[in-house]
Amino acid sequence: MVIPDINGDWKGIIFFGESYGNEAGEQLGFELVLQQENHKIEGIATDTEGWGASPDPASVFGTFNGRKLTFIKQYLTRHFYVGEQMFIDDTQLGPEIYYSGKYNKHNDTFAGEWAFRVAKKSLGFIPYYTTEGDGTWTMQRK
Repeated sequence: MVIPDINGDWKGIIFFGESYGNEAGEQLGFELVLQQENHKIEGIATDTEGWGASPDPASVFGTFNGRKLTFIKQYLTRHFYVGEQMFIDDTQLGPEIYYSGKYNKHNDTFAGEWAFRVAKKSLGFIPYYTTEGDGTWTMQRK
């Protein structure tokens, strides 16, 4: 099987899912520069506009098997909201966000789902709080 070449510049949209309550359906634009070596991919993602846009880039690493793309995206800082205000903690990395999607060779696009879960631990292994998020995403060549 010939592995499609996905090296280069991509742009896309992240759609926030039902776990975001009132913000469900909000969108976040992004750009992604991918480097591919056989089945392995890595890159840098940058939010461009929309709800929850981080001013800091995120690293991306994962695999591409010719149709299925799976990767982890992690922002270089932790950003979070309290009410409508965004806060940035530059002493911590953001959570690992898991993406999976399928490649459409006819129009050179991807579409899939994403999710993350963070459990802040306190008193050993008893979770103090849990934050979850999920949604869908699409991207095309820039």
